[in-house]
Amino acid sequence: MDQVQQPIKEEDLFSYQRHKWLRNDREERDMRYVEFNLDALISRALRKGRDNPKPEGKECKFSPPYPDIGSLSIPLTDTGVKVTKLLEGDNNKTLLLTMNDGDEVIARLPNPIAGPSYFTVASEIATRRLISLTLDPIPMPRVWDWDFRHKNEVGAEWILEDKAAGLPLRQFWFNMDRKTQFYIVRQVVEIEKKLGAIRFPHHAACEYIGKHAADDLSTLSHPNLSLDNIFINPDDKRITCLTGWQGTVVSPPILKPLYPPFLDSKFETLSKNANEKQPRDLYRKLIKEADPLRYDRIYENPKEYHVITAPLSAIRCSYEAQTTFELRESIINFIDYYDSKSGEKSLPDDSKTPTDLIVQTAQTYLWMAVCSQKISRQRNAGLGTINIITSSLRAGTNLA
Repeated sequence: MDQVQQPIKEEDLFSYQRHKWLRNDREERDMRYVEFNLDALISRALRKGRDNPKPEGKECKFSPPYPDIGSLSIPLTDTGVKVTKLLEGDNNKTLLLTMNDGDEVIARLPNPIAGPSYFTVASEIATRRLISLTLDPIPMPRVWDWDFRHKNEVGAEWILEDKAAGLPLRQFWFNMDRKTQFYIVRQVVEIEKKLGAIRFPHHAACEYIGKHAADDLSTLSHPNLSLDNIFINPDDKRITCLTGWQGTVVSPPILKPLYPPFLDSKFETLSKNANEKQPRDLYRKLIKEADPLRYDRIYENPKEYHVITAPLSAIRCSYEAQTTFELRESIINFIDYYDSKSGEKSLPDDSKTPTDLIVQTAQTYLWMAVCSQKISRQRNAGLGTINIITSSLRAGTNLA
């Protein structure tokens, strides 16, 4: 089907256009606004191992990566490069640069909400280089160039990389038979197994997340194995590329997700055989074989897993909803569970009130969230967020 197209202006590249918010719409959009020098970005793309193309007009268009949605292109300047604004996520502006010889390059510029300035791009580049230098091939786009300095000729941090090979899994998943879905799951687990081969001795503040975490080695995990970040060959359904490496996490087994996002229950499909298991059932079985320690930490005791990880989920929700109720409740549940398991009271004397303990525990979880880039660069790279939330906790109802 031909792409449906709509014209945009160059300044539309800078703003967030995908969603609107019922509350704080302008503030939310500001956190996703990035102004940059498009000509300078194109110049860097042309400079990286490519001949300067003949002037044939630069085009700018909006084009979500689905075959039935697209945009109109409009000529802007004479660089011979076509610029396509791809479907927006929260964290990045993603542009497809098409040269006049047909060569295609992806340019990504992180939004302010993506994470701490400088570290967001620097961390991703370092992580991807580490993976490429130490592991058997993990399919990911080749990085051509980058700049993690905010003050440069482009006026923003950026990454230039190859366009992902293949097509997004989202285009095929809902029409796949169960056997093919299982084939995708097996490939994903094999990739996760390779990433788990890189082990780290420490993870920030592990002493607050259960008796096992401090002794468990932390490993790399892809941060978002979604239907849009997994690319496959349409013919043989082999995984050809993984995108979305920004915010790659180093964490102990207890902080790994139960399932990757593409196996969320809302994406489950019906099978001709009513008794046939879902892909997430196979995933859990394969994790038990490939990573027994992770299986033990997150599947053997679901209640413990939920109690330990709930505060992390509640942190961002607390900031976005402007309430600390869920965070307070999750930390109280954590403290109670810890006391019942350890046989010791978390308050050994009268020098620390329950509210003090909750705030201290919350600060630990907040630091873990900042280190894992769960808290955005808004409010001084997350530090302001810590102060806001912990101040709100102290200002709340005294739990003593």
